[in-house]
Amino acid sequence: TDAKVEAVITRTLETRPKHATHWSTRTLAEASGLNQNAIVRIWRAFGLKPHLQENFKLSTDAFFVEKVRAVLEKFATVQMIDVHLPTTDGRAIVMARHTQPEQDLQLLLDQLKLELPEQGPPKIQALQ
Repeated sequence: TDAKVEAVITRTLETRPKHATHWSTRTLAEASGLNQNAIVRIWRAFGLKPHLQENFKLSTDAFFVEKVRAVLEKFATVQMIDVHLPTTDGRAIVMARHTQPEQDLQLLLDQLKLELPEQGPPKIQALQ
């Protein structure tokens, strides 16, 4: 019934079983009085995957801080600058540019699925 489906969804999303980090189909079936196949069908119909964590867990690696510092130092090597080119009519062409990342930094960017901002077209500004 709809009430049982709602109860399964609510229990999946809002509670945890004792001595576990998330519900399994077996433990929820046992707790709810439904069979395991019913739990599988409900989870699949609503796209529930309690075994996939949505929260962030900090690494327990002993060298985690050093690794993060190394990554941030790599990112710091990319320099962002504005190039101002004066013109004869009292204006300036301004181009925002960044240095091209080295190969190892580009690999890191690719792995993290990050991109540097696009180097847009030059802008013309009045000189002050």
